[in-house]
Amino acid sequence: MSNILAGVGRGQLACSQRTGCAASGKSRLNIEMPFANLLGIELMPQAGYGLHSNWLSCFLIDEVSFGINRDDLIQALEEANIEARPVWKPMHLQKLYRDADHYGGDVAEELFARGICLPSSSNMSEDDQAAVIQVVQAAASPQRQLEVLQAN
Repeated sequence: MSNILAGVGRGQLACSQRTGCAASGKSRLNIEMPFANLLGIELMPQAGYGLHSNWLSCFLIDEVSFGINRDDLIQALEEANIEARPVWKPMHLQKLYRDADHYGGDVAEELFARGICLPSSSNMSEDDQAAVIQVVQAAASPQRQLEVLQAN
């Protein structure tokens, strides 16, 4: 491990002893809760151990019930000048490792195809959080949401 990586790691460990991580968790909930009534957007679960920085909130988008796919949602956010991106690309899908053995079936591929990272840092203002929430809520197809509800 380089000295730079060690320094970054120490800084991250120090965060777990301050209120910064708790504030990030609060921001994550501020982003998550307004989506509770939307179909087709689901917060990725977090491990039941340790503390999470929550500087990004990762969601899965179900195109059928949400009404648009992950890439269309990223585009809608981009048009509002909000940075969002797909979840991390699995190693075995990257050019350098495409012929390498991998384990776990198709789980990583599905998470990558449907996963989106939304900003939710503790240093986001309430207005910034509201902007993210507003774009996501507006992007969800009301017609498709209604159709899915009526079908169930």
